[in-house]
Amino acid sequence: MRHGPDYGVPQRLAHLLGLADPSEDGEGVVFGQDLLSRSQYSPGELRRLGAELDALLADETIGKAELKGILNRSMGKAWGVPFSFRGPREFLEAVAKQLRTQ
Repeated sequence: MRHGPDYGVPQRLAHLLGLADPSEDGEGVVFGQDLLSRSQYSPGELRRLGAELDALLADETIGKAELKGILNRSMGKAWGVPFSFRGPREFLEAVAKQLRTQ
């Protein structure tokens, strides 16, 4: 990934973030299989995007404000409303975890 305003977030990952739904308890993230299928995400692509998200989260030069900006640009400013996460890092970690299980 490259550094810059979007930190090299692939367009497919940004689109995928917009498909995230809260789990039943609001503590996690789920993706509707119908939405993933309609958007033509393969299991391999989901795992690859999860690895790219893990790399982004591991980059210590990217702080909370940058992560929040990524979510704002990908999902809109109300990205956290349906979720009970404390911040953007926790939300993105939950997304990465879910992608690893697809």
